[in-house]
Amino acid sequence: MRISSVIGVIMLSSLTVGSAIAADSSHLEGATLYQQNCAACHQANGEGVPGVYPPLGSRLAAWSEIDSGRHYLANVIRHGMMGSITVSQQTYSGVMPPWARFDNAQLASLLNYITETLPGDPNLDIEEFSAEEVARLTEKSVTPLQVHSLREEALTQLKKL
Repeated sequence: MRISSVIGVIMLSSLTVGSAIAADSSHLEGATLYQQNCAACHQANGEGVPGVYPPLGSRLAAWSEIDSGRHYLANVIRHGMMGSITVSQQTYSGVMPPWARFDNAQLASLLNYITETLPGDPNLDIEEFSAEEVARLTEKSVTPLQVHSLREEALTQLKKL
């Protein structure tokens, strides 16, 4: 019995280590995707460029806690966005390009990176995006102007909280 108990502990430890490695791998992928595709505009730390590219930062945590915010975040990356927005009393009138080349797992990794890491608060407890959720949220093709409307819907919901 003693050997089977040891084997059970080893197997359980392997599963735990395997899950941790998968989570670290996903986080690394998200960080890499961000640095390669997003940091040129939004900067490495997510602070953006005033008047040109909006900051990401702490507000993403709030967006990711509501359904309409999660819908908007997944779609703004997948389909891009067009239209003026105001962030921290600064107006931005650029165009966010679509990143349709990311598969659902990559987009989930990127979303998890920006919502968990860029806010800079290690105590945040944010539900992670999964590839399945991203597929569901982005299954309907929308235009960049429609994504702007999704943003407005999420802002309305955030103001009610």
